[in-house]
Amino acid sequence: MIRRVLIFIFICIPLVAYYGNVKPPLLVGSETADRKFVNVIPENTEKKNSTPNFPTFWGGSSLTQEDKTVSGLKITSFTLEGGAWIQHKKVKLSANQIEVYGKDAFKGFLRGGVFIQDGDNGVTLRAGVGEYDKFEEKVTIKDRPRLFHTDKSGLKTVISAKFIERNLSNKITLLKENVIIAHPQITILCKEAVFEEDSDKITTDPDPILIAKDRYLTGKQLTFYTNINKVELVGESILFQNYTDKEAVENKDKKDSQKTQETIKKEVTRVAIFKGDKVVSDKDENGETRVGLYGNATIYRHKLKMNAEKLISYGKNSSKIEARNQITVHDRENALILSGNVLDYFKNDEYIHLTDSGKIDFLDKKRRRLQVQ
Repeated sequence: MIRRVLIFIFICIPLVAYYGNVKPPLLVGSETADRKFVNVIPENTEKKNSTPNFPTFWGGSSLTQEDKTVSGLKITSFTLEGGAWIQHKKVKLSANQIEVYGKDAFKGFLRGGVFIQDGDNGVTLRAGVGEYDKFEEKVTIKDRPRLFHTDKSGLKTVISAKFIERNLSNKITLLKENVIIAHPQITILCKEAVFEEDSDKITTDPDPILIAKDRYLTGKQLTFYTNINKVELVGESILFQNYTDKEAVENKDKKDSQKTQETIKKEVTRVAIFKGDKVVSDKDENGETRVGLYGNATIYRHKLKMNAEKLISYGKNSSKIEARNQITVHDRENALILSGNVLDYFKNDEYIHLTDSGKIDFLDKKRRRLQVQ
């Protein structure tokens, strides 16, 4: 008998081990017995967490803790003074006084001597007051806010506005009201602008004004690339540019009793006007100023008007001009009209090369065509 019992126990041991690892079946009541099993257990039981998963550090010389109610919610407020700071990833925010909500500093209010430093992009911001939002990863500054940006070449751009909002994640800054963008080469005035630091690009609202040495630009929308000093204007764009020219004048010699007169060349300053659907101003490979006009392009100079689909002017004095497609040049000084599709003008050599249906019309004193070649 004992032997039979031992044999029965040895047989049951592996069965217990096997069934001990099997989970019990899910019990379903009579009311839910007809439901599908897939509806009983959800496909994804993980909860989505939209809260930022990075820590925020903060500190200061003194700390005051207070429990308060904000918008119906009870929170703990910490007031930091004396070198107060908040560390958001690689961005450091500091001020004379900072009040943060919660130990995680999901909100921060900066007061007095606000200084924000982003070492990755060479950007710093200063203002009188500021507000920090951890969840949105944004900081807004007011009271004479300014943004300082140094590009890879070492040139510094200073931007001021009435209100500045900076996204700490994608490094995009929104500037509103009385925006002034001061670059070593140019100054831009506008109502609103967006600064994308990763691409070193500033885009303005309609009707901005750009002022530079010997230049003035305006158009519907302006894009400025700070690292390469490139300006793009689109929509009825116009550029006024000073240039030097020589003008023939009479020279009277007062020592000569007969008042002998002779003609000499005198250097004068004139204004050239560039118009087009799109204007691009930058530097060529030799560092010379280059202005490209695209769509309904027109250049007005002293006694000269040039039209084409595309015009590119090189140098401050337009020492070289390239024109392409549907070209018309009205030269009042020499009383002629040039037309064609390919034109290259070299001012210093006093040479024009016109091809592809090139034609010259000579005019009489009444500006009437005399001859066609």
